[in-house]
Amino acid sequence: MPHTKRSVAAQNWKSLKRNFSLTKELDISQKTILSLNMDLKVSQKELQTLNLEMEVSRQETRSLKAEVRKCKGDYKEALNNTETAKRDNLRLKEENSDLTDHVNEKLHELEKIKKRLEDEKFEAEHRLQNQLQNQLQGLRTHLQNAGKKQQTRQEENLQAAKEVQVLQERLITQYVPAKQHEKLKATLSITKASLEAKFEPR
Repeated sequence: MPHTKRSVAAQNWKSLKRNFSLTKELDISQKTILSLNMDLKVSQKELQTLNLEMEVSRQETRSLKAEVRKCKGDYKEALNNTETAKRDNLRLKEENSDLTDHVNEKLHELEKIKKRLEDEKFEAEHRLQNQLQNQLQGLRTHLQNAGKKQQTRQEENLQAAKEVQVLQERLITQYVPAKQHEKLKATLSITKASLEAKFEPR
């Protein structure tokens, strides 16, 4: 019996120790669980924070993607505008070159026309000068001839006047009957008119 009691007591002690050990382990497990719960809460808060940051990052990423798409669109548009500007500049350069060639060609033609007009002007002035000189020489010759003719007519008029005067003097000095006197006077008048008509300057 004593041996049985000791055996029961030993078993109870072992059971008690085991229970104590289990209780201790349970306490440690509970503390561990509490610590893990606290860590879990912290981790959950951190996860929430990370989720919020990730959502913000996603929004920023979407915004950046939209900005990148916009920049790509602006770049393509700018590139197209640049290409268009290059083509326009090339076209304007070609047009300017053609216009410059056309202007130079027109200037060359104008220079040729100017030279031709100057030559024609010189020839016309020379021809006109010769014509004027010829006309002036002709006028001088005509004036000289007219002067000679006028001098000849004046001399002829003087000669006719002298002849008429001589006839008048003869009539005065000579006796003429009255009947013949009127007739002779009429003849002298006719002769004088004829001479004046003949030698009148034209």
